[in-house]
Amino acid sequence: MNIQASDIDRDQINILLCGPPGHGKSSTGNSILGSAAFSVSSDGETETTAAEVKSTTYESYKVKVVDCPPTPREKPGKRNVLVSCESMMPKLLKLCPKGFHAVIVVLQYGSRFFEEEEYAMAMLKEMCGEQFIKRHCICVISHGDMFKKAMEKSSPQGAALDFNSWCRKRSPTSVLGRIFAACEYRCVLFDNFTNDVNTKKAQVRQMMSMIIDSWPKRSLRVVVSVNPNMRIKADIHILIETAPSYDEYQSQLKFAVNYTSRYKIGPDTARACVMIFGQDDHLRFDFSMFNTHEQLAQTLLRAPFLKLSSGTDKALRLARQESFGSSGRIRHDVKQMVVMVTEGRTADESKTIEEADQLKSSGAGIIVVGVASVNRSILTAIASDATHVYIADTYVELLELTIEIAQKTAEEAPQYRARADILFILDSSGSISPADYQKGLDFVIYLIYNFNIGPNEEHFSVMVFSDDSQILFDFTLTHHDQVIRGIRAAPHMRQSTNTAAALELARTQVFTPRCGCRGGKKIAIIITDGCSNNIHKTARAAEELRESGVLTLAVGVGDINPVELAHIATLPEDVYTVDNYSVLQTIQDELTEKTCRL
Repeated sequence: MNIQASDIDRDQINILLCGPPGHGKSSTGNSILGSAAFSVSSDGETETTAAEVKSTTYESYKVKVVDCPPTPREKPGKRNVLVSCESMMPKLLKLCPKGFHAVIVVLQYGSRFFEEEEYAMAMLKEMCGEQFIKRHCICVISHGDMFKKAMEKSSPQGAALDFNSWCRKRSPTSVLGRIFAACEYRCVLFDNFTNDVNTKKAQVRQMMSMIIDSWPKRSLRVVVSVNPNMRIKADIHILIETAPSYDEYQSQLKFAVNYTSRYKIGPDTARACVMIFGQDDHLRFDFSMFNTHEQLAQTLLRAPFLKLSSGTDKALRLARQESFGSSGRIRHDVKQMVVMVTEGRTADESKTIEEADQLKSSGAGIIVVGVASVNRSILTAIASDATHVYIADTYVELLELTIEIAQKTAEEAPQYRARADILFILDSSGSISPADYQKGLDFVIYLIYNFNIGPNEEHFSVMVFSDDSQILFDFTLTHHDQVIRGIRAAPHMRQSTNTAAALELARTQVFTPRCGCRGGKKIAIIITDGCSNNIHKTARAAEELRESGVLTLAVGVGDINPVELAHIATLPEDVYTVDNYSVLQTIQDELTEKTCRL
């Protein structure tokens, strides 16, 4: 996903509309645009099946409005929310590559609100982060005419309750109350069908003022999200020049912890080295100290407070000598990224620029985060270019830049992934309950989202088996949404466990050019909850599959036969076991990384 991380022109505002179907989302978009640009049906049913973008102007601003497909009416687990976000965000960013300044959640007055209605808010928090929602999400209540009539009817003898008071009177434990609180009660009442021109203008003006007022006066900044635990392959060098006060220093450390939390930390993915610079001393936490993000967080948050840093040029020189020197243990075959947090204190600008140039000449990318009253020109000279410069007025604002900077880093570094044809073979027998079967499907969907799908990326196929075997789709699908639909359509066969026949079908049909197999790396991942009908036939079929060049991983759930799993897998270490389907996600990272290494 691309993101414009630096400040953008003050005259552009990008708005994302979302919400449940039939609540007036597209009509609200038309009110903002001042025209019937988005399709709206007469019966209240949603017309939006794919994301659309339309443009207008508001005062001196150019405005883009993106109408997002409605959020499904279902109660999601966290994994489902992430999957939906992952599927949606690339499409939205194609329409609005620089991201969004505000998200508008549209809900209809008079509707009954259930927990499912919070799905939109859950998705937004995953896509944009809770801080973004807290500051830049607005809730539009549509059908304002119905609201006014209801208030007048409820107060025949006195003054009707105004909209803001009504919003704040919602119970904090109710669904609507929780949504309002998440938006910090930035709520606007919209009557999208009024013929009163002044009413139309007033409601749009109120909403646009909320958007504009929520951003620093110097510029509008775009925020979109990144995936938590992104698997990039990079060495990340975090350089922190100590802040004046202890509390500000703690914000610097929290920034480093939050920033690195966006990546999968490990020897084969992203590694982090942190250097903290004081006036007379500095601390260095080497790559070898952190094999997980938990280790990094525990170490950094206990780091002692050093006196105020004496100069940016000194910090860059020490980083070059130590982190990039022979003792730094950098990986020469991966991208080197430097993220520097500084107030720009330097006695010699020419030395500072010279040190930065030496780092850049080694191939390192440099992101600079300036805090407080900094000289932007010197920061730009240090950074790779102007798009790698970020400014925070305070150390509180520094924490809000985490997602942007993490995304910028991800753009510079290659994703850690294998390019392969990967087949999932899923047990669909009667010993698996419907609920557990659904958990297995969810696990596969979420696992697939750790990879890219495309002509030059991974291809996936999925088959299910019981007495018989069924290929849900072959390797010819090229988009995540196609793959998800295919998996969601999986039947639950509920018969016996003919594993041998499934492995035979995989060898003779799936891993063939006719099914889109490209003849490169071939991987089969079988997930089963028990013993097959015939262990000897299964072992023989697995051997023939391996001999055809397919690397095989076996996942056993519950009371399984470890001997049979060993027969199926290529190597003993290719066997994974979990107690039940509810804890399948505990092996997700391990299974993903193993697949990448094969």
